[in-house]
Amino acid sequence: MTATSAGGQSVQATPDAIGRYSFPQLAVGTYTLSFTPTPSYVAPANVTVVLQASGTSAGTVTAVEAAPAATYTVTRTDVTPTSFRTTATPEGIRIDCLTTPDGHTLTFFLDSPEPKVGNYNLTTSTQHAHYVGPDGVEYDSQPGPNNATPSASLLITAVSTSPRRLTCTFTLKNMGAVSAVGTSPLSRTITGTFTNITY
Repeated sequence: MTATSAGGQSVQATPDAIGRYSFPQLAVGTYTLSFTPTPSYVAPANVTVVLQASGTSAGTVTAVEAAPAATYTVTRTDVTPTSFRTTATPEGIRIDCLTTPDGHTLTFFLDSPEPKVGNYNLTTSTQHAHYVGPDGVEYDSQPGPNNATPSASLLITAVSTSPRRLTCTFTLKNMGAVSAVGTSPLSRTITGTFTNITY
C-alpha cells in the first residue's frame, strides 16, 4: 500500500500477516492511502486521512476476491463463459468453462495439481484442451484427429495459492475434430484469456 501526501510524495508499506500496516515516520498532514492487492483481489477505493501528531487510524479496509472471468474467440466468434468448474484428476486438474445458453464448452487438462507461472504445451494425452461448440462437434488439441497438426499452448501469468486462483492466456491452433463434422470445419483455432480461475 502507498501513502501519498498532498504535495505528491509517496511512502510504501507492506501489511503484516493479519493485514496491519503503519507509516511510522510521516509528517503531520493529509494523505491518500492507495492499495495494491494480489491479482486475486479487487483493489479497495483510496482512503484520505489526516495525520495528527498523536497518530491516526485509517480504520478497516477490506479487499474482496475478484470474480473469475474469461473471454475467447473461436474463428471470429467471441465467447464469454458464464460458469467455471475445476476438478482434480489423477493426472492433475481439469478446468471447464461453460457458456449458456450458447452451448460452448472449453476444457483444459493440466498435468500438474499445483500450476505455476510459465508456458504449458497442450498437445499431449495428459495435457491438452477440448472444445465443443453449439453444433455438438468436439475438437481436441492432441495431434491426430483429421490429420490436424495442432500448436496449442497456455501461458499462466499469475498464480495465487490463497485463494487458489490462476490467470492465463492461451492459443489453440488447428484443434482437430474428433466427432462427426457435417458442415462444421475440420479444425478450430481458439485464443483467449482467463482471469482468477479457481484451481
